[in-house]
Amino acid sequence: MLSVSMSTVAYTIECYKETGSTTSREKSGHQRSDQTKKLVEVTGQKISRNKRRSIRKTATEAKVSHDTMRRVVRNDLPVYLYKLQKCQRLSGCTMEKRLAQSKEHWKSLTCRTIPRIIQTDEKTFTIQQAFNS
Repeated sequence: MLSVSMSTVAYTIECYKETGSTTSREKSGHQRSDQTKKLVEVTGQKISRNKRRSIRKTATEAKVSHDTMRRVVRNDLPVYLYKLQKCQRLSGCTMEKRLAQSKEHWKSLTCRTIPRIIQTDEKTFTIQQAFNS
């Protein structure tokens, strides 16, 4: 016996009775009108030329919505979306200071000049109830 569910067999028979063949029926619902192959190709070329290109700017140039462009990039192109975040760059002097401080801190932990640090996952519970003020 074939390992096909009864619902699949019933659906195929119904399709055959309606259309005269076992091919899929015409699709219902909203079709992808904006996410055409041309849009995917053009977007892929633009992103490959400049990897830091903004999705919003690309969408504006292509005259499609921001959400449509995000769907194209996320689903149709082999690209991972992420937002660049600016942060402070450390100078060589600052890096040396931080390294020296971390080494001193590590020495103090290993020499036991400070009491032992105990880390637990327990929570301190108080007996008195806290009220909103």
